[in-house]
Amino acid sequence: MLSKLLKHEYRATARIMLPIYVLVVGAALLFNVFMRLADRYENVALEIFRVTSISIFAITLIGSFVVTAGLMVFRFYKNYMTDEGYLMFTLPVSVPQLIWSKLIVAMTWTVVTVLAAALGVFLGCLGLFDWNEVLSDLSMFYSQILGELPASYLPLMAVNMFVSSVSFFLLVYAAISLGHGFANRKILLSVVFFFAFNAGVRTISSIFSIFIAVFSEDLFFGDVTDVIPSSYLLGTQLLGIGLNLVFAVVFYIVTRLLLKKRLNLQ
Repeated sequence: MLSKLLKHEYRATARIMLPIYVLVVGAALLFNVFMRLADRYENVALEIFRVTSISIFAITLIGSFVVTAGLMVFRFYKNYMTDEGYLMFTLPVSVPQLIWSKLIVAMTWTVVTVLAAALGVFLGCLGLFDWNEVLSDLSMFYSQILGELPASYLPLMAVNMFVSSVSFFLLVYAAISLGHGFANRKILLSVVFFFAFNAGVRTISSIFSIFIAVFSEDLFFGDVTDVIPSSYLLGTQLLGIGLNLVFAVVFYIVTRLLLKKRLNLQ
């Protein structure tokens, strides 16, 4: 049944997400064209169009992430907390399947949005720079900065970002579920719980980050002039992954219990 829920959810969200990606690519190409024209011809009108295309491209990139997050949250609210919830919770599916169907789709579109944004940036910059020079600068940057980092740092950072996104969506689901467990002011309470949960997450993360900084061996032992705080850098990423996993599990359990025990659709 989970596969059927996923199929329905992908189909419903693709109607909005796919046009968004087309807009990203279109804005990138528009930006690229007017950048080329403005560089080739000195014209006030072209300069105005170039500035406008830059703004459109930036707004489109940022907007793609905002729409992705907003749509995924809205789908959870609309399907489970409005009149549609009467139908959804009478289907022969379990509460975990309902939650996972939203979370899997949300993370799929989040990853695709990141890839679409990267493609947009690539298309927007295509042919505008000397790529040999860019690659040379990137190589120098890597050797001087990233080369000093542990080899596992960047993969861990990517994993941390992914797990953080999972934790974020589950936090929102928990806040919405808790807010809608009350009889009145459900949306307002959901917003309040979201900020409360978010403040709690940030506070706990800050406390553990300070703990890692204080007890990082590389920061306080060894030659101070040649310190490369590799243990601290790895520690922050591992800490982030660990904490986000814990937060995700907690918010998942909260959402599951609330949807099962305290669901109030009236």
